[in-house]
Amino acid sequence: MRQLWKLQEDVERYLWQEEMIFFGQPPGKNSQGRKGGENETKTKTWHGISILHHNVQSINNTLLELNVLLQSELANVDVLCLSEQWLREEYIKLMSTDKLKLASNFSRSKSDHGGSCIYVKHHAQTKEINYLKGISKEKDFEITAVEILDYCVCVCVCVCVYIYRSPDGDFPPFLRSLESVIQKVQARNKRLILCGDWNTNFMQESIRLHDVQELLSLHNFVNTVRFPAGVTKDTVSLIDVIITNKDSIGELATVMDLRYSDHKAQILQLNMKTIVRKCKKIKSWQEVFQTSEVNSTLQVFTDIFGYYFNIAFPYKLINPSKTYNSKWITKGTKISSKKCVFWIQ
Repeated sequence: MRQLWKLQEDVERYLWQEEMIFFGQPPGKNSQGRKGGENETKTKTWHGISILHHNVQSINNTLLELNVLLQSELANVDVLCLSEQWLREEYIKLMSTDKLKLASNFSRSKSDHGGSCIYVKHHAQTKEINYLKGISKEKDFEITAVEILDYCVCVCVCVCVYIYRSPDGDFPPFLRSLESVIQKVQARNKRLILCGDWNTNFMQESIRLHDVQELLSLHNFVNTVRFPAGVTKDTVSLIDVIITNKDSIGELATVMDLRYSDHKAQILQLNMKTIVRKCKKIKSWQEVFQTSEVNSTLQVFTDIFGYYFNIAFPYKLINPSKTYNSKWITKGTKISSKKCVFWIQ
């Protein structure tokens, strides 16, 4: 029992240290101090997720500069979304940074350039999104998506979806696919963050802009980027976006010139809501020793063990596999089967 008690303390200490590292805090005590207790209520407070979006125009040519920035100016970035990475599927997976890992990517197979990818911190836990597969279409709607999880209870914190539309892409399919993505994520009650280069100028009134804003407004979404990211001698444009629900916006996105692309980067500090863990109370193994009756002791032990087991291995909702008709079952087999049942009866 003492070994189990010690194991529980070790596991909790490890989870707390990993949590502090993930949220950008040292693994020591927090500002208020952290004192353990048998009935301590534990809450998970997201101090914020920093999301950076940038049109890099070839990650192969900018990876060195990007690595340097991630060690200095961009050290606090948690999620990095890049468009126009210009690499094939087999090459983008070889591109890595010291601070971040590749979580999801899209590469073109029929044409050059384009493509997108999402990097997250090494400590972040992510999940592949199967229900958004098959939506991507080169030039029209190039999508990369990933779920960011709370590692303690494997609860989805947010869904980050990166979308790139080429200037040569068709707009109606883009709009239909965008609405489909929003509906599918919202149907699962998950927090959605949209970002990307849509090649629709949010600073110039147009029919396309009106259609996009009408769709976003219908679902209570708003673009957090309010300053132009594309500035040349002759033009000013705002085609790069970071979009999320109006209720979750704390601050607007800031625009930053990283000096290796003609697009400026956008950074959004997203304040997350406090998530109360399933483990509201820390159950102590001391309760096992407080009962003298064998059956009661076993019941207490089983309850505590099951409590932590369900936290570590939560139920996962899955769809039952589809049943397929076997090819060997012919029409004649079915008729013969019915005759056999008749004779048995």
